[in-house]
Amino acid sequence: MSSALAFVACFIIGLVLIYDGISKYRLLQKIKNTGTSKVHSVALGLTEVFGTATYLDDLILYSPISKTACVYWSVSYQYYGLRGKWTELFRDASSSNFFLKDETGKILIELKDAQIEVSSDNRYYGRLQGENPKGVFHTKLEDIAITHINSLPKDKKEKILSSQGTELRIIECFIKEGDPLYTLGTSEVKDKRSSIVGCENLIIRKGKYEKVMFIGDRDERKIQASLIFSIYVEIFIGLGATLVGSFFVVAMLIGLLRKAGAI
Repeated sequence: MSSALAFVACFIIGLVLIYDGISKYRLLQKIKNTGTSKVHSVALGLTEVFGTATYLDDLILYSPISKTACVYWSVSYQYYGLRGKWTELFRDASSSNFFLKDETGKILIELKDAQIEVSSDNRYYGRLQGENPKGVFHTKLEDIAITHINSLPKDKKEKILSSQGTELRIIECFIKEGDPLYTLGTSEVKDKRSSIVGCENLIIRKGKYEKVMFIGDRDERKIQASLIFSIYVEIFIGLGATLVGSFFVVAMLIGLLRKAGAI
């Protein structure tokens, strides 16, 4: 029964990977088919802009671990599982809006429901304790990471402590002021009652009809290359996992039917 469940899980994981690959393919097509606009000429509707990140009204954030000044940050907390792969325990991220600026002006970027792809800036590996009860020594997490873990709310800290016997990985990402910023989303009027006209009264967010809001810290060419690679990997692995899972599940069902004398 356990092997049957494993093959069913393999089949389901394969479908999830295929679905994710198709979703990324749709995003890739939107990126390819949408021309890049200068901020001052952004029109209402689906729009693509590229510039640099800048603070909203001097709202400076600081990344939780390295305390780097930024407009956005995210931290992923992971452990190395028994199946030999990294599994995410949970993820934290800032939610404050910020501006995208180019040589023609600046426009507000809303993070709500956005898909954000940001390069990792700091990685911390190790265990909470360098020595286990059996006297075996392991690489210990850096003090800066342990201090951060101890400052987390109780529920999040307990999630990490539940995996303290395994290897931990903490990935910190951030977008600093002046970093490259690519955005694909829906441009809308920020305040219809305002007398301000032009890009200063516009906001780019996930739209009601064009349900896409993508933010990246690279230019369009690099984002497309990353998406293409990810699409091929996910679809091919997904197809393989689905075929393997379905083949063995069908074979098991046929075996059970034969034992029951049904065929």
